[in-house]
Amino acid sequence: MTHRRLSQAEVALRSHDALGLARLRGAILRYLRAHPQAADTMAGIVGWWLPQYLPAEAVERVQAALDEWVAQGWVDKITLIEGTVLYADGRKLPSLQ
Repeated sequence: MTHRRLSQAEVALRSHDALGLARLRGAILRYLRAHPQAADTMAGIVGWWLPQYLPAEAVERVQAALDEWVAQGWVDKITLIEGTVLYADGRKLPSLQ
């Protein structure tokens, strides 16, 4: 496997992507703090929880942020019997300072 050096533009883009993902993670946690009983699908999260944060093509970023929070126990992933997936407060939300 060969490695190549990243251009300045690629480094800046990756940093921008990481910052964007961090902002989405923060927005998700702020929403859950403000609405602790909230549970919604990916479409609901994109359309109702985070519309001001997202260009239409950013759904993959929301999924990545949710996957990280699920893995850490801060967001619960609930799969309903018909296969619909909901995301909700995991009851272990970190402090947002």
